[in-house]
Formats: sequence, structure tokens, C-alpha cells
Amino acid sequence: MFFKSTMIAGAIGVLLLGCASSPKVIAADSARGDAITAQAGKEVDAYNFVEVAFDRGSSALSASAKDSLRAVVNQAGSAGQIDEVIVLSWADEAYPSKSRKVLSNPQVDLAANRNSNVKDFLTELSAVSDVDTYNMAKQPNSVAKLLKTTDARLKNALVAAGLPTTADETQYPSKTSRAVILIKLN
Repeated sequence: MFFKSTMIAGAIGVLLLGCASSPKVIAADSARGDAITAQAGKEVDAYNFVEVAFDRGSSALSASAKDSLRAVVNQAGSAGQIDEVIVLSWADEAYPSKSRKVLSNPQVDLAANRNSNVKDFLTELSAVSDVDTYNMAKQPNSVAKLLKTTDARLKNALVAAGLPTTADETQYPSKTSRAVILIKLN
């Protein structure tokens, strides 16, 4: 058990050091969750990221979430021109496992509405014009996997980094009821 936890701690340290050159605004509640988010950021060469939480069943952004989004956009904007923002939104259930592929329609819709609300808020900020959203209530389809689309690459990187799925025991905090926002600069 000690060896396993030492290995996990070492892996988290390596992931965090790999992204140490990029400042981050983090609102996550654990180092393991941060490492999973950092891995997604590394996959798309993100400059920085933020994670925001939603109330269960709600897609409305809280005042705190809006403040976090403004802060990360302002921080990135002061370092250069924002090229693209990537939003990954989860439902109130964990990312679907390989065998499940997709959550229920209400959960898929909830994640989609969260994506939409984050995108709408970000596009209101003058520094952001290109926002791509990814629904974390669905696995990438076969074509996306074959073509290695950004959707497939991001979701595979998150799972490889330890993102819990509906088939896993929740050893680590999942991203349920959250959105991860990755910011890329020109």
C-alpha cells in the first residue's frame, strides 16, 4: 500500500512539474484532481486552466465561478493573445465507462447546458472569441477515436491520468458537477 501511494504521489509530482512553466488558476479540491486537469492541459498545450463547480442539477454559473473565469482570462490575456478556450463540462455523474459509453439523456443535456453557459459567459468577455466545448457525459465515438480528434485525445488523456468513470470506485475526486476550462495562447 505504501509503495502504491508513493508511486501515485510521484506521478502527480511529475505531472505538475511538467506543466510548471504555465501559471494556473485552480479551484479544485485535491492534488490528484489537479493532476488530471493538468494532463488535459498538457495534451492541448494550454497556457493555463481553471476548474469551476456547479450546483447539482444546475447549469447556472455562480458568482464565484464567473470570478474565476474572469481571473483566468485576464491572467492569460496579460501574457498574450488568447487563441482558443476549451471547455469540458461534466454532468452530475462520473464520465461514462467504456462499457456504458453515454450517460442518460438528462445528464447529457445537463453537461451540454453547462458547456453552453460557460461558452456564453466567456464570449461576453472581449478577450475570448474561439470557444470549443466537449461534453463529458459521452465517450468519443469510433470515428473520433480513429481520427484522433481533440475530443478523443482530451478524453483519453483524462482517463489515462486517472479520471474516474462510472465503472470505477471513486478513490479520487471525480469531476462530476464541474467544468474544466483550458486556455491556449497564440
